[in-house]
Formats: sequence, structure tokens, C-alpha cells
Amino acid sequence: MPVFTFQAIGASHVSITGGTGAGGNSLSGINQGDGSHLSNATLTLTPGGVESIDVFDSDSDFGDSDNSQRLEGTQTFDGVTYPDNIRVEAEYRIDLTDGTNTWTLLALNFNTSSPTFGTVEGLVLIDAGGPPLPFGVPLDVSSVAEGPNFSFSSIGDPCFTGGTQIVTDCGVRAVEMLRAGDQVLTQDNGFQPLIWVGSQAACGLGDNAPVEFAPGTLRNSGPVRVSPRHRMLLRHGYNDVYFGQNEVFAAAHHLLRGDQVRRAPCFQVTWHHLLFDRHQVVVAADFLSESLYPGSESMKVFSARARLEISNALMTRNIKPASYGPTARPVLRRHEAALIASKAFAPAELDCVDPGIAICDAAV
Repeated sequence: MPVFTFQAIGASHVSITGGTGAGGNSLSGINQGDGSHLSNATLTLTPGGVESIDVFDSDSDFGDSDNSQRLEGTQTFDGVTYPDNIRVEAEYRIDLTDGTNTWTLLALNFNTSSPTFGTVEGLVLIDAGGPPLPFGVPLDVSSVAEGPNFSFSSIGDPCFTGGTQIVTDCGVRAVEMLRAGDQVLTQDNGFQPLIWVGSQAACGLGDNAPVEFAPGTLRNSGPVRVSPRHRMLLRHGYNDVYFGQNEVFAAAHHLLRGDQVRRAPCFQVTWHHLLFDRHQVVVAADFLSESLYPGSESMKVFSARARLEISNALMTRNIKPASYGPTARPVLRRHEAALIASKAFAPAELDCVDPGIAICDAAV
């Protein structure tokens, strides 16, 4: 059976006021499992309580009263250790609102009590494509419902990406702090102004799951995650032999290689985008990365507003999106990238980005 990984917020990191009945100011319903005791409650989530849970299931849905949903191995969640193969359920659905936005969560239940539906150990976020779930902000319960059933692919994750350090003319700065007009160091053309910056939340499951490079693969001290279609800079003598170029780009998902380079599902992830008036190799604190290339495929992932902003940024510089120019390095096809990776995958051969750098157009 397939294994699904999702993230949940432990109950000890959820503060509740206004609850009623036996459950009171608790996620647990005690004598019911429909969440009705929270109908008029207010919840505040505190940081630090988000943890991963591995579950195997006979289908791709996470719901209530499903005997096939089982823990994959012994796991600790919110300070409590649960045994392998214990049943896991979504007891009830709860919608939270700040008055403008609404977030849907599922009440997470480990079947260890009697009645089993009487306890709720945490909350799981459903990805509806909206803004990230806020922490430290009182959120009112707008509705509750028993018997939820959602696809694992819709389960979201409060994502804390960003922090990637980019070299600018004012020193090293976190990528999320950059703005249009900032001067960023490029390998080929020195400091160049950004003409547009943006960020985007996306589901990180299935074919959209980030690609993770294990520590040491890229001279990296910890795991490095990038979007599947982000193109990596490969350097090796084999490039000269096969392609007549010492430096080439390859999409991350074309470099998958066992545990060394693997998929890392994370359900919802935020990427930061850096656009110049031409495709660039960007200098980060200790690696090289490409900038956003506004090709036809990459533009499809943006909202209509972002596409308009990008188009306007280019047009004000007399650049037509359809004729943006060549990529900063040749781009390998899938089989070419796999060939180079099999021969030259070593810490000295790749330069890569940390989580939070631009999603770029895929090589065909």
C-alpha cells in the first residue's frame, strides 16, 4: 500500500476559548467526534508544533472510520510515541476564519482511547490554494462537520520557506527580502537590477513534489530542496566531451538518483522568483542558481495577476515575453541529464539553490 506523508499541528500548540460541552476548550470531543463543542470557539495556533506523520493507506483519501489508514512505523507526535500500524483517522472538519480568509483543517485522531473518536491529537491543514495558515492570530470557528474525507493530495502544510542568502551590492540578503530594483550579483554580468520579484504557494505532492539533494551531494551541509523543474548548473569535463560545454543546466527532476537525489513531498511550498531583463546565473552565498526564465511553460504556473506584472516589467524595457532571449547556459534533455548524473555526480560537480529560489521553465 502507498505511504503518504503529511504535516499536522499538535494539540498542545492549539489554544482554545469559547468551547462548550464535555470537550470544552479542547480539540477532543470526549463523548462525541463531530467537533460540535467548538462551533462558537476561537482557536490560536502557536509556532513550533508542526510535525510530519507517515501513514500507509489502501486508497488516496484521508477520512473518518477508515480501517486501512495506519501509521508507517513507530512515530512520535506532540511528545507522545505511537506504535507502528495504529489506526489514524480524520474525526471532524473545522473551518477557521480571520474575517477575510478561511482555512479548513481536519481533526487528527490516533485510535488509542475508548471510545476512539473521543480524542483528537492535532490538526491537519487542507490546501485550498489561499494564504498560509497564520500563527499567533485568533481565528474564529465558522463551521464544523463530522465524517470528513479528503484526498491526501489536498492536505496542506504551513510552509516556512525563504531564508536563502543572495549576494547583493548591499551584502548578503534573504531572498524574501529582495525587491524590484535591488542589485543582485550574477556570474556573467556582475551586479544587475531585478525587474520583478514574486512568491507563490503551490502543492508539493506527486509530480510537483520538491526534489531533495542529500547532504554532501552538492557540497551542502544539510538537505537542499528545489522545485522539480528548477534547472541546476552542472560543471564537469564530461560536459565538454558530450555537449561541447563545461557548464550546462539540467532540471532537478531529471537528476533523480536513489536516496542521493529524491522526491520530498511537502504538500504546500512557497517559491520565490527573481527576474532580470535577461536570463542570469545568480550568485548566492555559497552556490550558483538560475534566475526565472519566463518561458511559455513556466508562465502557466503563475496567476493572471503575476503574468500581467511580469509582462509589464518586460514591456517597459521593450522586451517581448515571447522573445526573452536565450538561457544563460545550454539546457540538457532528460536522457542527457541522467547520463551526466550517472557519470559525474559528486560534491564538486553541481551548484544548486536552497529552498525558496525561483521556479523556472522546464527543459523539454
